[in-house]
Amino acid sequence: MKNTQDFESRLERSRMLHSNGDLYGAKTCCERLLAEYPKQVQVMQILGWINAQIGQWKNAVEILTKGIEIDPKNQQSYYILGNIMCKFASWSGGVECYKKTLEIDPHHFEAACNMGNAYLELNKINDALESYDLAIKINSRYAQAYSNRANAMRKLDRLEDALLSLDSAIEIDPHFSQAYLNRGVTMQALNRYEDAIECYDKAILIRHDYAEALTNRGTAQMALNRVQESIASYDQAIQRQADYVDAYWNKSLALLILGNFDEGWKLYESRWGDKSSDPQQRHFSQPLWLGEESLIGKTILLHAEQGLGDTLQFCRYTKLFKGLACTVILEVQPPLVALLESFDGVDEVIERGKPLPIFDYHCPLLSLPYAFKTQLNNILNQNSPYIHAKHGMREQWEKKLGEKKLPRVGIVWRGNIDHKNDKNRSMDLSQLLQFLPENIEYISLQKEINHFERHALQDRSVKDLGDSLLDFNDTAAICDLLDLIISVDTSVVHLAAAMGKKTWLLLPFAPDWRWMLHRSDSPWYQSMTIYRQDVSRNYQTVLECIKKDLTDQFGGKTK
Repeated sequence: MKNTQDFESRLERSRMLHSNGDLYGAKTCCERLLAEYPKQVQVMQILGWINAQIGQWKNAVEILTKGIEIDPKNQQSYYILGNIMCKFASWSGGVECYKKTLEIDPHHFEAACNMGNAYLELNKINDALESYDLAIKINSRYAQAYSNRANAMRKLDRLEDALLSLDSAIEIDPHFSQAYLNRGVTMQALNRYEDAIECYDKAILIRHDYAEALTNRGTAQMALNRVQESIASYDQAIQRQADYVDAYWNKSLALLILGNFDEGWKLYESRWGDKSSDPQQRHFSQPLWLGEESLIGKTILLHAEQGLGDTLQFCRYTKLFKGLACTVILEVQPPLVALLESFDGVDEVIERGKPLPIFDYHCPLLSLPYAFKTQLNNILNQNSPYIHAKHGMREQWEKKLGEKKLPRVGIVWRGNIDHKNDKNRSMDLSQLLQFLPENIEYISLQKEINHFERHALQDRSVKDLGDSLLDFNDTAAICDLLDLIISVDTSVVHLAAAMGKKTWLLLPFAPDWRWMLHRSDSPWYQSMTIYRQDVSRNYQTVLECIKKDLTDQFGGKTK
């Protein structure tokens, strides 16, 4: 008969080694124990989780599955298997395991909470909320469930409810650093940046090595244009956790907005980090080119990586490859193909998603400033247009627009709603229309508009061309016929300015890095004038300036 005392003693030693971080020592101890006691599910549970921690996903699942076969009523085996599934991003598998756990033990509040986390990853927000509510119903003092529930509420834009849930978590556990972090994130979503910083400070006070809280504090400081303070926060995060990618990435944005291009471009390369699943990142067998290797006789693929505006801004660098004796393939988003198909310095333009020809090197467009050692004083095409409307398209649109009797001004008031900062950079059309003087012909370049916007444009006799804009070839041709383009921070701004057209850019208080701070001009586009929100963070004062300048420029009459 096996010695029960010996088994318990060795099992406890395995647990101790595991809790002390000696994973391989614990693994060896468990394996030896399991060899002697092959049906001990407790050992399988520990061993399965250890295998998951060291990255042996297949072994972990096999061990836990075997344990479930031996004891199908052991809820802890399902719970650990669910955690393993989620650790390796098998969220649906995790949900099923947690459901099984709760079937066996309806009081397993951790399983209910973790099921909410898995649903959140699957973007099933309402299911996540139900799971968190279940966890709280089972254990009303479970702080983690309140904190995680706030994340789901935030995704539904229920920000005040999220704060209440976080307050409950903190009331239960005043030293819950993650709840303070989540509270800071929620405050930022409410544009309450000072309050967000206070929350992050509390999280850091509780947990001094909290790199995520330090980095988030930096982003809140950036939103207040306190850039040097944000850099200090990022540096502290890096000091605490040298491999924390988000800190390097955010620091690069702070450096770039200050015009520190030397260090900024270098750190900007950290944007990929370890996010191998990032849909923007491309994985090629060909090496990345960052300006070091000779390209003589080689073919390089330059590929768009971010938004349409980024492609329009950084495609200017293709011209520099002319002197490198190489073949250049430019891969861009579908709406830009026709516009850039005969672009200077490019041998072939490919629509993103289509098969690629053979090439030797590749480079994302936003890595080109780093590859070519860009400084503020040597930005390519800063003073000259590098995108041009096609002559035939210009003639077509000239006929469509008809005889020009008044100055023509294009307007864009809204960006891509999926952009993380769109709520700050965009404005209501009704607000813009109030400040547009009469005796000017206004033309809407907004691609997609809703029913209410369409009626508002009609009431002000603004020409709406959105439905007629098939791609950027059309937009470029129209821009070429305008005297001025007024827009929030969207791709149209980049197009108009890259064409050398007079462009007025309306910016939120905390701008994107490329527009820098406290200047009314742009180092990237000579024809651009920047109008910035003040600390009030609304467009009222900006639009008052626009109204005055339009009147001065074109003699438009105000109501």
